[in-house]
Amino acid sequence: MKCEECDGTNDDGDRYCSECGAYLAVEPGPAHKDLLQLSQTDLLTTVASGLPLIWENASSLWEEAAEMSRIGARRGSCILQTFAEEEAAKALILLDAIRCPVSFTERRSHLVKQIDQHIGKGVYLRYYGTSPGDMAEVKRIVDSVRQGFYREGEYGEFILPNQIKAGRESLLYVSYIRNDDGTRAWIPPRDPFEFEIHSHSATIRVVEALRSAGIFEVDALRVFRDYWQEIPFVDVANDVLATASEALISWPKLTELNFGMLKELDKRGLLPQTVTTEYQDILIRELLFPLYPFDLSITKNFRNQPPPESPYDWC
Repeated sequence: MKCEECDGTNDDGDRYCSECGAYLAVEPGPAHKDLLQLSQTDLLTTVASGLPLIWENASSLWEEAAEMSRIGARRGSCILQTFAEEEAAKALILLDAIRCPVSFTERRSHLVKQIDQHIGKGVYLRYYGTSPGDMAEVKRIVDSVRQGFYREGEYGEFILPNQIKAGRESLLYVSYIRNDDGTRAWIPPRDPFEFEIHSHSATIRVVEALRSAGIFEVDALRVFRDYWQEIPFVDVANDVLATASEALISWPKLTELNFGMLKELDKRGLLPQTVTTEYQDILIRELLFPLYPFDLSITKNFRNQPPPESPYDWC
């Protein structure tokens, strides 16, 4: 790190500058943004060291949620489930950052910053519960779930806040809300009977398959990076026809690419013999298009909401 007094370079962990002796003040706290300052090699080794810890935490939370669900309907079971899926989403965000081509610096930066954002992780949870056919469909999915507000009801008469944010908070908190008609009320968390453990969470399933395929190991992660960085994915913007045809990778093509990834790992002797055909099939069919081309932050679209349709016939 740089010394602010003499601009000298010091090793991480040094308390005092080796050149001028000044105290090296470092602000403690989350350092996800520091990942963006790492070289490609250091980013790879740092992510490889973190992925097993992330999986251990996600799987532990998931198992505790499953155990609690066997007692009966418990709100705590769904809360733990959500936390487990958010942690698994963190692994998918990091792996998409690894997949992101080096030249897409800004896109990787935006993606890595989502590690500690509930909306960004929530986008992954919703996304991995879908089956998009191509990048155009991925864009529609991502844009729909990151809307700040949306209309609901028979005539679109209700304006509701972001589904990810509102859904998460309704698990945890008593909230004082303002309705779109100007009324206000206290809203308690949803009742336990509405919750049950999902036995087939896509995020948990895919991250577990990635771990079982050895992709959390440094050498395998390097192959994973080199393989995917040769296949750039792009945001199709609002005009699919104006997008180069080679950028519109279809789902069948994606499954071929996923299979090719496994073959490359196997060719280099990095695919564990213990990985089951079930895990391989999950990776071939369920490792989705990366999300690094897209903005995952919440949109401020309240003023753009159209008025509801009238339930009355004025003719």
